[in-house]
Order: sequence, then C-alpha cells, then structure tokens
Amino acid sequence: MIRRLTLLNSPHCHFIFTFLTSSHRGPHKLDRSPGCWMKLSLPLLAGLAQAQEAYKSERFVYVLETLPGDGIVSGYSTSYRPMELMYLNDIREQLPSILDVNVEAMGQNGQVATARRINKFVYRHFYQRNLETFNYYLIMQAMYQGDESQAAVQAAITAALGVNAKFDGDAYFTQAMELNPDFTFQEPGLYHESCRTAGQECRYFDVNTQGCYEAYQGVIDLADQTAYDAAVANLTSTFSNEWDTFYGNGTSFPGYVSKTIEITDLTAIVDEGATGSSLSWNEKKAGSSDDVELEIAGEYARENSQNLYKVCFNLDTRFEEIEFAEIRHISEYETDSELYMKTLQSYDLTTQSADYSYICEAPDCEPRKYLIKHNCLNSSQSQVKCR
Repeated sequence: MIRRLTLLNSPHCHFIFTFLTSSHRGPHKLDRSPGCWMKLSLPLLAGLAQAQEAYKSERFVYVLETLPGDGIVSGYSTSYRPMELMYLNDIREQLPSILDVNVEAMGQNGQVATARRINKFVYRHFYQRNLETFNYYLIMQAMYQGDESQAAVQAAITAALGVNAKFDGDAYFTQAMELNPDFTFQEPGLYHESCRTAGQECRYFDVNTQGCYEAYQGVIDLADQTAYDAAVANLTSTFSNEWDTFYGNGTSFPGYVSKTIEITDLTAIVDEGATGSSLSWNEKKAGSSDDVELEIAGEYARENSQNLYKVCFNLDTRFEEIEFAEIRHISEYETDSELYMKTLQSYDLTTQSADYSYICEAPDCEPRKYLIKHNCLNSSQSQVKCR
C-alpha cells in the first residue's frame, strides 16, 4: 500500500513525500525553487541528513488517571499536541534519544473496563453542567533512532509515565486493540512540523557550560569562610552584570531567555617563578666597627601578591526558538552561550552540553485558537463546553 502525504503546499513551492508501508521507501521529490528549501521542517531535514536511518517506535497504551488540561478535547486530534509534548518532555528527561511522541487514538466512556474512572463536569444544553463518568486511554507511539534497546525505551516510558503505560502483551494493550478493530498504527516517523512553520512546536534550548578563568580581587583570606563567601558573591555579581551588558539583556541575541551562574571554586594563583628563590644581603653588626657579613638564604613564594585568582563556574543558559524564524542547530546555541566567557582572562572550557524541551506543553499551553474557532469555549473563554 502506498501513502502519499503533501507536507508543504503553497503557491511558491510544494513537497511530496511518497513511501511504501514496507521497509522499501520511494523517492523523495524536493522542490528547490527560491524561498522553498528552507521552509522544510526541522524533523524532515533531520531525517534527510541522517541518510535515511530508519525510525523505530515503541507502541503502548496509556491509561489516564486525569486529563492534563481542559483544552484537550476527545475526538479533536488537533488538541492533543500540547499533551503529546508534555509526555515527550517527560520521556526525554529519561532518554534523550526519544525524538517524538504521537497520540494515535484516544478512547473514552467506559470502553476499557479496567481503566480508572474520571468524574468531570461536562456542559450539556448550553450552560447546564452534568457530572458524567469518563475513563480515557491513549494509544501512543514513541519515536526514536539509533541502537536503543526496546527494554531501555520501555523503561524510560515507564519511569516518565508510571505503571499506567501498558505495552504489547499486557491485558490493557490487548483490550484496547480489540475495542478498536479498525485501528492501525502509522509507520514510525516524525509527523509534526517545526517552529519554522508551527508556533506550538517551538523549543527551549538549555546549555550547561563549566569552565574557569582568572580574575583580580583584593587580598582574600581563603581560609576564612566569611571572606570566601563575600568574594564569591562579588564575583557572581560581576559576572552576571557583565554578562547582561554583553548580551544586551537579549536584544543583541534574539531568543536569549535567562542564565544562572554559580561560582564552584576559588583559588589563589601562585607565582611559581618566584617560588624557591634565595635572597642575601650584607649587614653591619650593631656597635661594632668591623664589617660583619651576614648571609640569609631561604625560599619564599609571592602567593597572593598579585591578587590574582582562578575562578571556576557552572553556568546554565536558556534560549528559545523564535516562532517562524529559521531553525538553528543546537551547536549554535552552545556557541552563543560561550561568547562572553571568551572575553575573560585565561578562559578555559571544561565541559559543555546542551538539550532541548518543548515550550508549549499541557496543561499550561492549550490550543485556544482551535477551541475558539470551533466554539468550544464559553463567553469567558475559561471553560470547555463542547465535549
């Protein structure tokens, strides 16, 4: 069977992706007309760049104890995305190689007898509220690539969602499939767009940078905890203020959100070149006319004489994608987060890592435009009334 999906279609360009439901995929047809190529979504470009590495998926049924937000409307798949992104963020915290989560179907109203029941007020007959019993379950797929084992993927899903995540072979999973005899899973892949074309797909990028630099301070008794803490507070304030000036509070670097700086170590820098030197001089003995030569020799170190210290830090920086702007690679956020440090004296990077999470997740981010368009909100736009 051949499926044909038009992923992008405009007066200026279009993209058609044709594939077989077997392991043999058909050719990709790309329109490279002006203004078209960069309109392709990030997941699609990532897939092409990875030399057609096959996507894998773990299929499971998730029995809900509660709905994560009133904006999720059973039967309206458009409303599911903030819920998917919430679960995706939770699972990626356990296993970052998970690339996407897709709700394939949603069941309700007692279809799964063993599911936990949920009592919700539902609007019927204009504003009359009826207390009805619901028990929801989701048929889902978690998409990934690479060599992750099925056991590792299942463990990550269970750690994120709890024991209500049921996999193939479990009675819940079997019952959900039997109650939906016409249901078939989609082929594993990435089905959603990017922040370039869909605002709710925008992501936070969090960069952690650890390193050291040198800074001049007054004489500090590092053995005195009070003096040490005061020096750390001063260095933290200086770093933070200079950082904000450098980044223009975000105006010079669109997408910059915030930073958190922690000074993790402060040590004095010893002038090793002076250590081990000897000194001598001649001195006349008091009360004597005879010249008596006294030679004094010893070792000394000019420790603290320069008031120069090695400062080590741990910095967390957050950026966010700009809706409908060009998609940036994660390494670009790593570069941006390190630009200020490169202006510091003797800056030395120890380690750096980065990851992302989706901004628009349930329950805080609801697809309100969709609900308003379909008259699912009442006049105060605070209660769902179209379930």
